[in-house]
Amino acid sequence: MANRINWFEIPISDANRAQSFYENIFAIKMHRMEIGNGLTLILFPGEPEEVQGALALHPDFYTPGHQGPLLYLNANPSIDQILQRVVLEGQRVIVPKRQISAERGWMAVFEDPEGNRIGLMADQ
Repeated sequence: MANRINWFEIPISDANRAQSFYENIFAIKMHRMEIGNGLTLILFPGEPEEVQGALALHPDFYTPGHQGPLLYLNANPSIDQILQRVVLEGQRVIVPKRQISAERGWMAVFEDPEGNRIGLMADQ
């Protein structure tokens, strides 16, 4: 297994707001799926061999906020552009870009519009 994470779900409470935010900061298009039983997943794009994940909306199962897991998303080639977009979207950077080590690269943490802490990791 090349990746430590093979799936992630980020809790949300407002599907339109969250989808717009993530599409804007990563310059991507996401796909929304109604799974049933009140669960909505908004899928990040990716190939089958890549780590997959989604924004997850379910009023009884997911509660956004700082109690959820802190996931680190791939921000290659550079964290800088994504952090600039985070700020442009009106969100705050919790941990500014800093080097982990020469081997591990760089990291940062921001808060999304749902109140989740989300980490970024990149080579630069």
